[in-house]
Amino acid sequence: MATFPLQALGNIMTFLSTPDMNIVGLHLAAAFVFNKSLDPKEEVVHTSNYQVTRSMLRSLEPGQMVREEVLILLANMLSKDSGEEHWFLLATITIYFPLWTEGHWMLLVIDLNREELICLDSDRKTGPRYARRRRRAIKNVVSCPDYPRDSSDDWFDDPEAARPEMSDFKPKLPAVPQQDFGSNDSEMFMAQWMIMYHLWGTYNVEKIIPYSRMRLAIDLVLRVQNDLADEVSEGVVSYWRKFAGDLPPSP
Repeated sequence: MATFPLQALGNIMTFLSTPDMNIVGLHLAAAFVFNKSLDPKEEVVHTSNYQVTRSMLRSLEPGQMVREEVLILLANMLSKDSGEEHWFLLATITIYFPLWTEGHWMLLVIDLNREELICLDSDRKTGPRYARRRRRAIKNVVSCPDYPRDSSDDWFDDPEAARPEMSDFKPKLPAVPQQDFGSNDSEMFMAQWMIMYHLWGTYNVEKIIPYSRMRLAIDLVLRVQNDLADEVSEGVVSYWRKFAGDLPPSP
């Protein structure tokens, strides 16, 4: 396995490569998105509802807390894969609730088919204080007088639709990989859990590494839902041509 220092990011940053990676394409795109010399206010992702700038995506640099705009964009793009824009996947009727407690993110997955409340916590400390923290956060969700909804949600508006009581759902706290101390990776675990369940119906996420953050940023930029994907691709090529033109000739 090779390592590649990305000096174009402003700080030397090493990502691990895997055999299926398109090294040149990914690293060029990463250099264009994360480069500190480029306009931080430039929009690099634009959808019908959300706009994300270069500075927002730079919150995906290792050690940084991922900005909520990035997480909202990810949820929006995943929901659009289902054909319509929802905060849950229609085939499974699954609702994702990010929970913020004491400077830490957890993900509550509400499975309406299985009637389960699945709390995914990458910083699952033991002790009564932390158990109360999780219970309080979950209770705040299930005790809401109304279901989470979108104004265009036909499923919710249907008067004949079943309304299971979430307070009766079975709580689950599965064992999941834990983040490194001081890593600020709880947001990344939350993002990867949503992606993994969306694609394969599992929460089996490996440890978060710097490459995980880089790959998420590039995926968001180059997905078909991004109206600026072609422009970004052209910008990557233009940036590389300028960068390569500035390099000294090989001896």
